[in-house]
Amino acid sequence: MTHAFQQLKSNPGRALQIAEKQFAQPHNANLQSRILTLKARALFELKHYSQCLCFIHELPHKLQSEKGLCLTKGRALQKLGRLPEALDIFRQLYDIYASSPKDAKICGLAMVRALQQDGQPAQLGKGLEILKQLRRQAANNRDEIPCHDKEIELAFGRHLQIMGGKDNLQAALVVFNALASRAKGRTSFWDKDIMLTLGRHLQLVGGAANLQAALAIFTTLRERLSGHPHTWCHDKDIELTLGRHLQIMGGKDNLQAALAIFTQLRERTAGQPHTPCHDKEIELALGRHLQIMGGKNNLQAALAIFNALASEEKGRTSCHDKDILLTLGRHLQLRGGSANLQAALAIFTNLRTQAAGGQPDTPCDDKEIELALGRLVQRREGSVNLQTALDIFT
Repeated sequence: MTHAFQQLKSNPGRALQIAEKQFAQPHNANLQSRILTLKARALFELKHYSQCLCFIHELPHKLQSEKGLCLTKGRALQKLGRLPEALDIFRQLYDIYASSPKDAKICGLAMVRALQQDGQPAQLGKGLEILKQLRRQAANNRDEIPCHDKEIELAFGRHLQIMGGKDNLQAALVVFNALASRAKGRTSFWDKDIMLTLGRHLQLVGGAANLQAALAIFTTLRERLSGHPHTWCHDKDIELTLGRHLQIMGGKDNLQAALAIFTQLRERTAGQPHTPCHDKEIELALGRHLQIMGGKNNLQAALAIFNALASEEKGRTSCHDKDILLTLGRHLQLRGGSANLQAALAIFTNLRTQAAGGQPDTPCDDKEIELALGRLVQRREGSVNLQTALDIFT
């Protein structure tokens, strides 16, 4: 069972097979609960969010209230855009386990991520208070000091980053720099998670000096893993981050270097050139980069990538992938023309209906979908469309 849980990220299909095999056999109550949690989490990792919810709902009520299943249910609801329901679950769990540092951290961080997805200032404020409580608890009830729990400190800094504003961004930089200093003091190797976060923060703050400092971080991480300068490092996160940073820095040479990184990532993952690699993150990065580079051929290649991703995802699950479909819709919007704009409208409308629990012409709780739909309707012009867009934004 331990091995099966370890496979959830890398091979959720195998984890699901193990769970279903074990489910058919008699076990004591504790092991049975772990098997049920494993199956629910495997369905979640496979992006079968609706199926995951159905499986949990079919269980006896006493089992549904088990912590691991409740967390998985909340996360599935969150992925389906049913944010208020997800927040209710995370809030109840956080209240129940507030006195247990380990469980409070798991439930609190889950709740903070849902509040971040909501994005409203009041909700972000609640998230900040939860993170301060977790930080205080991990620092032996001392206020306003680092807590030596990397996950909480990273979450705290990233939340300040999301809240934005000069003071929050500066406070986040202090958090990330302190984490980096502590990590460097413990080991001769940089902590990848911390250094990538610090580099991305410098990237967000912007300015030539910060962008150059971020480039130095990403380049050094790459060199430390590969052992050589200007050499592929076999770490997807680092390669994608470096490629996106070159993209942000702009200029012909940087865009070409980024294209080389994304293309090489795709080829190495697929095992051959000019072939989809079935890795959503890599395919989206390459398609978006071609879109940024522009030109008829690049835009057509990007469209082919986004369409292939959408078809592949639709074949795997009945639940549409929001990232892929928003990207495809925005690309069609960028290309323009009546047919493309109509196709983009259909995509955004379907996403909205799904996120609103299947109710058509109903606002959903997903800000990204609402903004995408409003901006598209705004572009179509005409008094009716402009009024509809205003209603969405309002």
